[in-house]
Amino acid sequence: MSSRDRGSGSKSVSPQKVTMPGKDERLQLSRQMYDRRKGYDTSKPSRTESLQYQAMLQSAQEKLAVRRSSAPSSPVVGVSHRPGHGYDLHALQSSLGTRIHTTSSPPELSATKPKDSRSVVRRNEQESVQARRELLQGYDPVKKRLPPNLVKHLEGVDGLYIPGGQDILSDVKDARESRLAYEAAALDVARQRGIPVLAICGGSRRLAAAYGVPEVDLTEYGEGIHNKRGTAEMAHGLSFPNPHSVLGGAKSGTGRMTSVDSINSTHSKVVGVERERVVFPWSTPELTNVERVDVLHHNPVLFGSGMQRFEKRSVPLLEVTALEPTHRTPEGFETAFGAPHIGVTSHPEAIAGGSGKAVSAASGQAKTWSHHVMDSFQQSVQTYQRRRLVNAQIRGDMGPQDEGDVRAMSIMAHHNRKV
Repeated sequence: MSSRDRGSGSKSVSPQKVTMPGKDERLQLSRQMYDRRKGYDTSKPSRTESLQYQAMLQSAQEKLAVRRSSAPSSPVVGVSHRPGHGYDLHALQSSLGTRIHTTSSPPELSATKPKDSRSVVRRNEQESVQARRELLQGYDPVKKRLPPNLVKHLEGVDGLYIPGGQDILSDVKDARESRLAYEAAALDVARQRGIPVLAICGGSRRLAAAYGVPEVDLTEYGEGIHNKRGTAEMAHGLSFPNPHSVLGGAKSGTGRMTSVDSINSTHSKVVGVERERVVFPWSTPELTNVERVDVLHHNPVLFGSGMQRFEKRSVPLLEVTALEPTHRTPEGFETAFGAPHIGVTSHPEAIAGGSGKAVSAASGQAKTWSHHVMDSFQQSVQTYQRRRLVNAQIRGDMGPQDEGDVRAMSIMAHHNRKV
């Protein structure tokens, strides 16, 4: 019987169309289910629950933002101490932002100011020499025996920053020698533990030395273009043969930067490189005496036989990734495997915010690349901290401060998902 024969009071019933929720709606439903399981009913929160959540969020934000002397919740970058240490701390904090906490390495050393008297600077340097001696006890670089005191100090460090100035002479006995030994030991610890490293100017040569690479004097041409005063003068441009490297990975428009028109590179020495027999646009010179490692390289057999072959190849652990384009002077290098260990002869920390004069003198390309270098280091430091906390959770040896950091990160991540 049709619907018309049912009488005047009856109405036809058409089947309802069922629509499946979209991706965004499913994501919102899953978040609400997660919130209910965790005790947060985001659909109809009470005033008390809302106030409690806001209090927890504010507490987490404060933990992530406030600097504390003992293992702050924000990642910690240890800065190798040197005379005029105040600039290094200021420049690094200005270029990395408040999400990264900088501390002296060795620890508990105050930073001198430009207006401090010579006696204050001398006393500060004497304290740093004594602190280094204590941290270096038991260090044997030949037998690869790490100093236990330094290892313990670097347990709370998520990144290592090696500034320049190793060639500065001092009237304090053993000041330069103790700093070179301390940086060599710190880099050995960083290599063993996978701690990210950013080395600037003279510090880049210390990083290269940790991988067996010597330093050499610049040629007459090199001295001419690098004879600059301060970090506010631009010396030359840069080229990046490998766009997939960290130094060559800065974004520009729809692609990646292959060069920089000018950069503030000022130095009299450079890392040693082998002579290039053939030069291609994508090739780079190999570092002298650099440590190498044997890796298995997959090489499929030709003619489509389906067979596979693995060949053992010796590859360098450190590779040149930035060049002065005219005479191909090495201006930057980085590790090929593992944690990023980056060395640059220029001063991106100054252009990225450490020096107002450098910011004003730098071109747009120099600013983009400098911010990219500092942002890359920041991301690697944050990644290392998260890995360190996860490993501590697995081992079950998290301290009260680590547990507080994890709770703060969890609350912030939950808030970011809701937003």
